[in-house]
Amino acid sequence: MKIGIINFLRIVLRIFYIFPIKDNYFFFESFNGKGYNDNPQYISEYLSNRHKQYRQIWSFRNNIFKTVVTPTNIKKVKTGSLLYMYHIMTSRVIVTNDFFSPIIPIRKSQILVNTWHGGGFFKKVAMTSKLPSRYMEWYYHKQNQMISAFVASSQYFIKTVVRDSFLFTGDTIHCGMPRNSVFFKELPNVKERLRNYFGVPFEDNSLLVLFAPTFRGCSEQGVLNMSDENLDVKKVHEAFEVKYRTKVYFLYRAHHAIVNDKLSGNYLDATAYPDMQDLLYCSDILISDYSSCMWDFGLMNKPIFVYAPDLQYYENSTGFFKDVNEWPYPIGRNNKELLDSILSFDYGDFINRNTKCMAELVSYENANATDLCVEWIFNRKQTV
Repeated sequence: MKIGIINFLRIVLRIFYIFPIKDNYFFFESFNGKGYNDNPQYISEYLSNRHKQYRQIWSFRNNIFKTVVTPTNIKKVKTGSLLYMYHIMTSRVIVTNDFFSPIIPIRKSQILVNTWHGGGFFKKVAMTSKLPSRYMEWYYHKQNQMISAFVASSQYFIKTVVRDSFLFTGDTIHCGMPRNSVFFKELPNVKERLRNYFGVPFEDNSLLVLFAPTFRGCSEQGVLNMSDENLDVKKVHEAFEVKYRTKVYFLYRAHHAIVNDKLSGNYLDATAYPDMQDLLYCSDILISDYSSCMWDFGLMNKPIFVYAPDLQYYENSTGFFKDVNEWPYPIGRNNKELLDSILSFDYGDFINRNTKCMAELVSYENANATDLCVEWIFNRKQTV
């Protein structure tokens, strides 16, 4: 019945086919309209700086539509509105980091690039998850009829996520994620801006430790805590100061889908900071669990620690593409294990393991990711 309703709506929405496709229009959406960020933002800014002749439309949910800050050259539309449907059905190029509703009948002459929002070898998704269904299989086949290409962060990502999980057999752009291009550049102004934002001295030898876990649960019902043992911010903070013999500032960045935040302790709340890549670029150490931000951070060869008190539960309920024992990061299943791994951390060993891992996965990440992605789009535009 669900599939039947969706197919009926797809037929109804073809009424928008009466409007011609606008060749110089780009339509953007990030995390289903949750913000102006991630890979779509980097592509959007690239166009604003180098190809001003293109018109840009961005989709935002109703709750942030009036407050989200975007450049003046961008037109905003409310996700799901009639104006939204008009622009998504008439823009030549569509860029997203997620999937669109299957009710939208994207035309074959449109170009839909899915940059996705994570790389690496972490949690299983879609058809490789523990609970694939008949509808899920239909859903991804329908998505694949819409998508022109996936941006690929690595060869391993193409195999495990694009092919096996999303069942996509089309083009992949071997450019790396546009948002990660910043990790291959020197941007001292970004570090100064971020430290000023949090009131952290820029010129001292202090370190920034970022705690950025993924969500638990499904979609909007994500929670931070699935265990009785929350991260002990105070003791972890102290362990890093003992290990590195300098002042440490502790930042916490909640996943955008988390609605039940149970972290306690003295920390700087970085959840509302607009650009996750800024946080990663400026932080000296990362603590996470199963988030693909570890892949991003690993590109800079900076220390990564895994805090996973619900590891067994998560492995049984969701699963991982790569055995956790093969991850290049020390894993703490409770606070004691995490503290021990901090105090005994061997940076040389970490570099060796991380370098080997990146080589095995065949990373595509590089400083020119955005250029290469836009080049692919322009070349594709000439063929449609």
